[in-house]
Amino acid sequence: MMEKVDLINHLVSCLENKSLSVFLGSGMSFDACGLDWKALVSPYISQLQGNDDDPIRGLQYYVTQNKINVNDFKKEIALKFLGLKYDQRHELLAKLPIRNYWTTNFDTLIEDALKITREQRDIMKTNDSFITAEERRDNVVYKLHGDASEPHGIVILQDDYDDYPKTHCNFITALENELATNSMLFLGYSFNDPDIKNIINILTLKTPSLQTHLFILKRESKEKALAQKYWIDELEKKGIITCLIDEYSEVAEILVRVYKKYMARKIFISGSSCGEYGKFTEPEAHQLLYTLGYKLIEDFKFQDINLISGYGLGVGPNIVEGAAEAVANNDLDFGKKILIYPFPKAYYGIHSEDRSPELEEHFCHYREKMIDKCGIAFFLFGNKRDKAGNPIVADGVIKEFEIAHKQGKYVFPIGPTGGAAKLLADRVLSNYADYNKTSLEVEKLFHELNLPDISTDEIIEKICAIIDLIAYRDDG
Repeated sequence: MMEKVDLINHLVSCLENKSLSVFLGSGMSFDACGLDWKALVSPYISQLQGNDDDPIRGLQYYVTQNKINVNDFKKEIALKFLGLKYDQRHELLAKLPIRNYWTTNFDTLIEDALKITREQRDIMKTNDSFITAEERRDNVVYKLHGDASEPHGIVILQDDYDDYPKTHCNFITALENELATNSMLFLGYSFNDPDIKNIINILTLKTPSLQTHLFILKRESKEKALAQKYWIDELEKKGIITCLIDEYSEVAEILVRVYKKYMARKIFISGSSCGEYGKFTEPEAHQLLYTLGYKLIEDFKFQDINLISGYGLGVGPNIVEGAAEAVANNDLDFGKKILIYPFPKAYYGIHSEDRSPELEEHFCHYREKMIDKCGIAFFLFGNKRDKAGNPIVADGVIKEFEIAHKQGKYVFPIGPTGGAAKLLADRVLSNYADYNKTSLEVEKLFHELNLPDISTDEIIEKICAIIDLIAYRDDG
């Protein structure tokens, strides 16, 4: 078995390598529809005389003995899974760089969540879907048991399972290939869930997998604990390693930690300057920014670190220049290491009090999209000039901080650089836990980062140390 911390680190490693797939079971839909297998089948099976312990076989008996039209029955089942709303878990899975999603669920929760984050997606509902598959796609959702929008094709009765190798042979082949090439994370299945048992039985995993697959499973009661252990041992023989949890709510917690740890490799630098640099001279500030950009690429060149910059006045160009030189010197791909969101001069040329609500709303969405790409945000300097030419705090940096905090990013303002960064640093220093959930070591570094006599070299050193701890060392 695998501990939760090891599971999180393994999943993040798979995400970095673009080798993680996800398999979603009915537990991932329960909060939306209130139905697990027992609740779904009980109203039908309870009407049988001589009740059967196997829910799939029991449903078949119910339909056969009562001479019920199979399509009518499946339509009744499908209606229970229409119009559902996805939750945080689906949102997180949709945001992560997962290419293939597999599910035995009839609902459209994961597809709906993917609509928000992915441009090209494909859905495999039937065996024939493989013939008409889109060539260009960001991800694929494989619906092994069909879709509620096409109820006649859902797999729920024993006859459906018996015919599955013939009616869904493309799914079986594709899933076997997936398990041989990617690590699969199984979510939303219980010890007694018939779907997971049937899928494993169908696949049989005839040859040992080269991949490690992960199964998050709720711990059974003492009475069933030994039987669960035996099953877990059998799964391990097939390459499926189990992580036991006490409550299903821990799935969301695990996904949040995986998302934040993976996204901590994406670093956003916020700041602006009209020529005022706090305690630093202009040459010192420019060197600080240039060297910071260079070191963020150089020091993490063998890791999946990306730099994101708004490319605003005074800060972004110096950061990007340093990062670009490091990219060139290390023969890296600029497009894979640096993401730039330029702010047009026309925006900065209009004083904030003169900007139209439409323009402000447009750039609010622009900032939200930019910051959504990061996991850690650092804030430096942050000033501009008013109409009289006097330096004032840059409201744009304040807005970016508030967006980052609202989105749950790690936020680290560097007070000694002055301007908005000083105001924001005082805010975070006064109540660190309200803004960042980190180890004490990271918190200590943040306090040191805001010592008034800190040097430019020390700022860069501590920024890199914070990134290293959060992204690669801290286990939450």
